[in-house]
Amino acid sequence: MYRALLLVAVLAIILPLQVTAGCAWVGYECDYSIGCNYGCKDGYCWSQCNGACVTAGAPAGHCATCQEWCWVSGPNGGYTTCNSDSDCDGPNRNSCKGSCTI
Repeated sequence: MYRALLLVAVLAIILPLQVTAGCAWVGYECDYSIGCNYGCKDGYCWSQCNGACVTAGAPAGHCATCQEWCWVSGPNGGYTTCNSDSDCDGPNRNSCKGSCTI
């Protein structure tokens, strides 16, 4: 009985501190395997990223649920260009070209 109560107490403390990984915006493309939104805006690909939320509890390589984004890096150190959101499916996993912003 004591162990069960101790387990419940520990879980009650730990579970609220967990931040799940997942796409932060509704209505945008989502790469469900890594939990990151992405899309095409003004001719360039963008992707959800972890800036201030890098330690928020998302598994390595996954996005936290914070609404942070960056422009996606492309060939030769430039940006990834696009005409539609589908053009960014794949390049959305490239690194950020610049910093991750809120």
